[in-house]
Amino acid sequence: DRVPGRDVAHLNDFDRSRPGIKVVLSFREEFLAHVEQLLPEFGPTLRARLRLTAFDQMVAQRAVLGSAGALMSADVAERIVAVVSGGRATVEPSLVSVFCRELNERRLADGAAIISGDLVEQAGAAVLPEFYARGTQDVAEPVLEFVEEKLLTEGRRRNVVTLEEAVAAPGITRAALEVLVRRRLLRIEERFGAERVELAHDVLAPIVAEVRRERRARRNERRLQERLEQEQRAAEKLAKGRSRLRRLLSVATAGMVLAVAGGIVALTALKKADSASRLVGNLAAQAYLLDAADTATTTIVQAANAA
Repeated sequence: DRVPGRDVAHLNDFDRSRPGIKVVLSFREEFLAHVEQLLPEFGPTLRARLRLTAFDQMVAQRAVLGSAGALMSADVAERIVAVVSGGRATVEPSLVSVFCRELNERRLADGAAIISGDLVEQAGAAVLPEFYARGTQDVAEPVLEFVEEKLLTEGRRRNVVTLEEAVAAPGITRAALEVLVRRRLLRIEERFGAERVELAHDVLAPIVAEVRRERRARRNERRLQERLEQEQRAAEKLAKGRSRLRRLLSVATAGMVLAVAGGIVALTALKKADSASRLVGNLAAQAYLLDAADTATTTIVQAANAA
């Protein structure tokens, strides 16, 4: 782990001249093979080893009390283990470690002398989610999306990505990832000749998975809202088009009515004109016949007088 910032100033207070310093190396199982390659250089003193497995309830309580000393009572340690275990018979040591560290940070922020039962009750199951939320509250969106989508499998397990691949993604820089490393959310380590980045703890996996689920839900809701707005705009545009078409049809219908009415009027006028024309023709014919009759009468009279 990293030395807390408040303790850096006290590093020089240690007496390094005393002989018989004991060293404890703590590392994850995947590094065991690498450490064993170094054993001949350290001699038999490094042969003692202990595999850290899940704690049962009693072991977890002893671990919490042994680390806290006078900061808490046995009842508080029992309550912490009950909260962290979630009612299960065993509890992950890393989860106990992170939970207790966050409780102690709260104690220091409150200026309290001990970790009380009230503090444990107030914190409860929110400690770890708040730990993640606090560490990512000012982190850029592309970095958060990378952490939640690339460093966690769909099965809610940690995933390892090379640093080279990580910084090739849009919006991702080493400096941005180093911020999360300092906040104990990510880890960058060299393995097999390449630097790789991953979540710092297995205990963060379910928390990140839940945040990812909520983020995806918000994103899907946002996309659905955008699609609904697009469909609404399209419907409004279609409605406007239909309204315009109806107006055009009304104008066209009115024009057709006027045209038909005009045609009827013209046809009526044409019929009247034709009737008038026929009437005039009849009158002219009658006048011609009368004129012819007068001429014939005059001729007969003249012939009679001559005789």
